[in-house]
Amino acid sequence: MLYLKIFLGKMIDVTLSTLSTMNIIKNNRLSASIIGSIDVLVWFIVVKEAITTPSTSIFIPVSYALGYGFGTMLGLIISGLVIKNIYSVLIITSNKKILELISVNNYGGTVINSKGIKDKNKKYFIISQVSNKRIRKFKRIINKCDREAIIITIDSKNVLNAYI
Repeated sequence: MLYLKIFLGKMIDVTLSTLSTMNIIKNNRLSASIIGSIDVLVWFIVVKEAITTPSTSIFIPVSYALGYGFGTMLGLIISGLVIKNIYSVLIITSNKKILELISVNNYGGTVINSKGIKDKNKKYFIISQVSNKRIRKFKRIINKCDREAIIITIDSKNVLNAYI
């Protein structure tokens, strides 16, 4: 029972810590502060339990470590569902069909005509803003149309006035 308590406590602790960190990155100060306070409280209870137990079983640190790993995974899953992320996606391609596919699939973008430094061929430099809920589909559309397209994804902290 002690091992399960340590595992679950550490998993909750690290999940909260991950959510707090993600909120800090997104500049959600109040959420980060509240979640961080609860995180520290849970951490203190778990550490106190693990250290003050008279048991010297190897399963205590193993439970703690496994809780950490599962908590990180759970925290990232939850933050991906709860926190809205916007990505700036930069695409460099010579395939004009991608422009149509972006529009037909209800994505927006800005196109800059360009050319390669070495090959001098006509290229399209596309800048799009895509939410985390739609980023995988967006990349699949681009990759399916042009396997050689260069796709750069940047996590944007703030995006104003963009078609997302």
